[in-house]
Amino acid sequence: MPRFPRAHLDPLSRWLSLDFSRPERSYYPDLRDFLSELLGYPRDKVVTEDRSGEGYPDLVLLNAQGDPWVVGDFKLEDRHIADPASNEALWREKRKYVTGTTRYVLFVTPRYLQLRDATGREVALLHLPRETTDLLRQKLAPISWEKARHEEDWKALVEGRLPYAYLVLDPEGTRKLQEDLKVSFAELTEAASRALLALEKRYQEYRGKREEAERNLAGALEETRRRILARIEGEYPEALKALFERHLPRFADQYGREVEGEEEPGNPRIREAFAADSAAALIARVLFLRFLEDLGLTKRRLTDGGPERWREFVQFLTDKATALVKVASLDLSQAYAEPFEEETFSWILETNGEMDLALQRLILRVNAYDFSGLSEEVLGDIYQNFLPPQNLHLPHTPHKLSPPPPGGPRPRAWSSRRMTCTTSSGKRTRAAPSLASRQLPLPSIPTQWASR
Repeated sequence: MPRFPRAHLDPLSRWLSLDFSRPERSYYPDLRDFLSELLGYPRDKVVTEDRSGEGYPDLVLLNAQGDPWVVGDFKLEDRHIADPASNEALWREKRKYVTGTTRYVLFVTPRYLQLRDATGREVALLHLPRETTDLLRQKLAPISWEKARHEEDWKALVEGRLPYAYLVLDPEGTRKLQEDLKVSFAELTEAASRALLALEKRYQEYRGKREEAERNLAGALEETRRRILARIEGEYPEALKALFERHLPRFADQYGREVEGEEEPGNPRIREAFAADSAAALIARVLFLRFLEDLGLTKRRLTDGGPERWREFVQFLTDKATALVKVASLDLSQAYAEPFEEETFSWILETNGEMDLALQRLILRVNAYDFSGLSEEVLGDIYQNFLPPQNLHLPHTPHKLSPPPPGGPRPRAWSSRRMTCTTSSGKRTRAAPSLASRQLPLPSIPTQWASR
């Protein structure tokens, strides 16, 4: 007799052949096998909560990036899906597991399967004995492994198909947002560090060309010298030169005395802090844009068809999240000048594609949260708390938003924050009046699923 007598069966038949007479958790291995084979997921991307206790969903399907893309629950009693009242009670109980990266919720019982989107809208209700494996795969195509990719989520956002503002920022929602922002902060800081290295290589190329030309042009006619040097200058953008000749040296001058080593822009600790501050400033800008959207103070640019209108306007920039945020910021700066006036960290939107993936993921995360009932003080606290708490402190200095154009809506107050920063040496310094923050050094910030 074979060791696994049902091994020859297809995944649905194998699932339906179980007697479901044992305790619920004893079927988790069967549930993992069923969904992995049915939907095409690698086994390590189907996670079940094998420990007792609350705090984690029974089931998580991770996408290719390791995000909890689908969360779910397994119940031994079919009534949790078949009975509308019990089903609604199950949704109310389990919706707490939906985060900014969650797109679907999956409920499974021995004979039923229900798929909801992240807002709770039913996508599919399936009586499993009436299905075949092929039909089941077709009906669950939205959560197949082929769809569990960041590119699919970004495409849905750009096309206006992604729900938005469905997570309320109550204490539990605020905690989720802070966790999502921690992950985005780590991703953006890493991307900014890579972008800074790439830009520095290009700047050194520019400096080398100019210095070589100046040596070769010693004694040449002034007109010849001017023409050749102008051609070299024209090959490299002014923003690149400003970054390494003005912004980074000024940052090193302001903060260099607070870190170990030389007070030079080339100090790795200063570069690390500059990349982290730039990432924090970008997060603050995106939060501010979402804040204005949900308060109804501006048209939607990052949610509800805003990226779709962007796609209709551009042809080659649909994946350039930096361009989307830059244009939205430029437009809104005409009405709300102060949050967009900081130049030191604006280089992060001028990179050649290095920041786009991390910024797309940030936009997708904050798309889920409803900022409409949030005060500026709470938003400031959220901003403060997603950063490593041991290295900084953010006092409150209120400023008013600049008024919108005549006839426009009156905005609420917005709290800009000057950052008082405590470094690892215990010293404190007053930062420039930007929405960025200090971060020395940057710790590793794993997701809640990485260790599982």
